[in-house]
Amino acid sequence: MKVPVSALEGCLASFIAADERRTKASTQFFADTGLMAMLCRHDHVLWLVNMTTAGERQYYALVLIKMLFMNLPLSMTVGILYDIGCQLERCCQIWGFLEEFMARILFALVVFHAYGHQWPCQLVYHPHKCEGFGLSDGEGCERFWSAIKLLIPSMRVAGFYHWLFTIDTQVKHLDKKSFDMMGKWLQRKWLTCLERKIEAEEILNELGFEISLLENEWKQQVAAQTKPLAQQSKNIAIIAIKEILALYTAKKSFATELGGLDDQLISGAYEDDMSVEDVLAACKAIMKKQGVIDANIKTKKKRLGVKDQDDLRKLMGNKFLQLKLNARALKQRLRDHLRNRKFELERLERAYQQTTSNETKLHSHVQKQINRQQPTIARLAKKYNDMCYDMTKQIQEGKASGNSIAPVPINQEHLFALDVDEHESEIIPGWLGNENICEGITAMLIAKRCAEEMARIKQERTALQEWSREEWEAINMAIVMCEDEDIEHQLVIRKSRHLSLCAQWREQVSLIPDTYPMLKGWGPDIKDMDSV
Repeated sequence: MKVPVSALEGCLASFIAADERRTKASTQFFADTGLMAMLCRHDHVLWLVNMTTAGERQYYALVLIKMLFMNLPLSMTVGILYDIGCQLERCCQIWGFLEEFMARILFALVVFHAYGHQWPCQLVYHPHKCEGFGLSDGEGCERFWSAIKLLIPSMRVAGFYHWLFTIDTQVKHLDKKSFDMMGKWLQRKWLTCLERKIEAEEILNELGFEISLLENEWKQQVAAQTKPLAQQSKNIAIIAIKEILALYTAKKSFATELGGLDDQLISGAYEDDMSVEDVLAACKAIMKKQGVIDANIKTKKKRLGVKDQDDLRKLMGNKFLQLKLNARALKQRLRDHLRNRKFELERLERAYQQTTSNETKLHSHVQKQINRQQPTIARLAKKYNDMCYDMTKQIQEGKASGNSIAPVPINQEHLFALDVDEHESEIIPGWLGNENICEGITAMLIAKRCAEEMARIKQERTALQEWSREEWEAINMAIVMCEDEDIEHQLVIRKSRHLSLCAQWREQVSLIPDTYPMLKGWGPDIKDMDSV
């Protein structure tokens, strides 16, 4: 998996949709308990499935995805945005669901729900951090539910066929309304994308960083913050000591091998198929490995807090050492949680600069999700402090070595003001300690998503014009060939409506360039469209 299991478990506990046992509607009173929909990025409903279970089951999403791929070319790759896209991909990989389509699927989270997920999950699955999703937000379903929620009171007492007819009629109405406004939709998306791209490029130019540097820092950040968190264990001290002893054994083995090679150089009697150059190269390789082993032993001993002359085997069951290593793992876990919270708060600071109602709503939602994580952080801090007090008690009772020092407990009143930008190595990476690089990474990601979005909008604008021209030709051909007056009358009405649409779309998408040179015109004559 791209994300640690601990982060996925946290996401699983945060969302009702991920809990299949959660009852949303009673099957005792309702045969159909809800709907699940699949929409395209233009908010057109593709398919609806009626739910017959009390909770939201994963197989509803799976059957919708399978239906989608049954109607797509074999070469097409699809990006799927879902409230719990991380959990869906996890189940597909574990249980082999959608196995024949997985190579052509990119999973991501919908924007509004992404901030309820763990930070490592956001790094990998947030659509504005994933390649290929552009500025799509995936919130079409929420807008669709908002549009049909007025039907809820009447549908509770309606019969099955009345219910089905009403839903179908409402969906057709919404699709028609959205289709008529397609030009306006493309125009709005284009102008928004252009504005955000210019803003991101201005930031990048002001900072002056090379894109390759920012890309490298971003890769390092993702790699560092999606590593599995340190775990506590009853046998953590025993495992750490065994690792050091194993390194000593390997070092001894290499020393023996190196001694044999030295003997060959001294005597001049080389083994079969070996020359003096081969022996020297083998000696150099072994000494390099010995250097790596020595560095690892030094690092591991430093973490244990033991000296070279200490007998490691005697420390196997040392209670103080176990507490120390567990406290270290807990402190690292606490630091990672605080660091993730810091990165999430940066999103809040950017939201304050926006004035639209959507951004205000998003700010409120993000603040709520961040506050939900504070009790977990406080519990980790309390547990760490308890371990510090236990180690102090061990030292006072003489159960620890004479030079042992207990770590200082954390002041919980200032817990969320701690500086968490320290790093395990002496050099703090740019993505963690350099605010300009952090700002540059954000601007780089926005600029890349804007470039993807603009390319996609150009293709959609071109497809819209091509379809309009083909539709106009088809309508005219149908009128010429029609022999029924009633049908001809309907075709004339459709021609008039299409003429109005062409005139409207042509004006609205005039700022958007084509993706490739194409025949000019939308089908109708320019004079006819101007007159409309």
